[in-house]
Amino acid sequence: MEENSDTLPAVVATRLDKRIAAIDLDQLPHEWDTRYELIGGVLFMSRKPPFGHQLVISRLDRKVGPAADAAGGCGVPEPGIVWEDEGDDNVAPDFVVLLKTPLPKPGEKLRTCPEIVVEVVSSGEENRKRDYVAKRELYWRRGAIEYWIVDPELREVIRLTRGSDLWSENVLHPGQRLTTPLLPAWQGLDVAELFSP
Repeated sequence: MEENSDTLPAVVATRLDKRIAAIDLDQLPHEWDTRYELIGGVLFMSRKPPFGHQLVISRLDRKVGPAADAAGGCGVPEPGIVWEDEGDDNVAPDFVVLLKTPLPKPGEKLRTCPEIVVEVVSSGEENRKRDYVAKRELYWRRGAIEYWIVDPELREVIRLTRGSDLWSENVLHPGQRLTTPLLPAWQGLDVAELFSP
């Protein structure tokens, strides 16, 4: 029986029988709404997120991007990051801030971790597990200085900052300002500005 694509889960995590490397993702079939990510050797396949998700990314770009530019870096929505072609990690975070991270060559993906990585959580248990658990560990392991988890469903931002041996966590709600010492001239934003009323 054929399944209706509207009933398929938004994300599926798959442990494969054979090892797949980061470079192999480019060989998988790419349909217009399919996205593949590899985290620690686990393949995550998801569908394009809904409009509200993209709206949050657009707001991040408009509100954080200029501050990154002013600091001599840049803000980039949905870049691809591949650390090693034969490695176990290949992801496309929702938004990143690059400050001292070297820009990739034309036609290439990033090869190093941005200073700030942002994920906007989509609904569903697998999505939440990927962003709250798998990517939290990934971005720690790969050297991000800050990891922001933007959760439209809970209307909160979790700002994780690198400590000596683990993340320091700050949960922000509407009415509280999201700021970072990595962008010292930035006045920050009220968390409510990221979410629709």
